Amino acid sequence: MNTFLRSTFFLSFLLMFTGQLSAQNNAGLQFLTIGPNAHSLSISEAHTAVPLGSNSIFTNPANLMLSEKSSLAASYTLWIGDTQNTQASAAIRRENHTFAVGILSSLVDDITVRNQAGPPEGNFSVRYVAVSGAYARQF
Repeated sequence: MNTFLRSTFFLSFLLMFTGQLSAQNNAGLQFLTIGPNAHSLSISEAHTAVPLGSNSIFTNPANLMLSEKSSLAASYTLWIGDTQNTQASAAIRRENHTFAVGILSSLVDDITVRNQAGPPEGNFSVRYVAVSGAYARQF
């Protein structure tokens, strides 16, 4: 009986957690999942295994060590629905270590506010800024 109660509790907990995850995927603001620059978008966002120079700070900081020299990058991407991504990054490569800094900003303008059917109640904008720092060392 004790095993039955434990398995029932675990199953109900698992179903409740799965329901929350699917609700989060159906929420708005999917623009937060867009890649940081045009290069990562051009490779279908399969960028975690590809060294992107200083842009690796946004995708996989361990790849900073795969670059052979220091790098500097800046990018502006105008995406679907007037989503704008702006990023800048710099990586300083030394013999066995790399230090990198970066800033990433995303803006979506003129999102319509509706609490019920009918005319919109107004518009709003969403902007977020992420400042990153990374250190990678080769052993």
